[in-house]
Amino acid sequence: RDARDARAPRVLRGELQGALFTIAVPDALSGDALLFAHGCRPVGIPLVADLNLEDKLYQRLLGQGWIVAMTSYRREGLIVRDAMDDVENLREYIHNTVGPLARVFIEGSSMGGAITVHISESERLAPRYAGAILDCAAL
Repeated sequence: RDARDARAPRVLRGELQGALFTIAVPDALSGDALLFAHGCRPVGIPLVADLNLEDKLYQRLLGQGWIVAMTSYRREGLIVRDAMDDVENLREYIHNTVGPLARVFIEGSSMGGAITVHISESERLAPRYAGAILDCAAL
């Protein structure tokens, strides 16, 4: 399917263990998902899962049947270990409520890049993910 032919995705919002989430779900699912791990947000900044659905990569993936999602993490600041759990909680939620996932990739920026690397190296979590994309990772 061409990304230009895609209808607007269904957008789900909610909370998992204190972490807000946004999930964009296309009409026809491919079984693939991209989870975005954002960078550090300073303490005192409200939690928000501000997934940019205007992003050209996300639009293209949605047009090809990918689910695109992100979590706010459960709190602000440097929280790599908790954020790893929040990303995994989001993956599990999508798998159990939206539909089975064949492949899940993580895109991490800044602190999200460090979170992505830690997930990729985790004996417990790594087998659940097909790959990682790092953007200006804080390693």
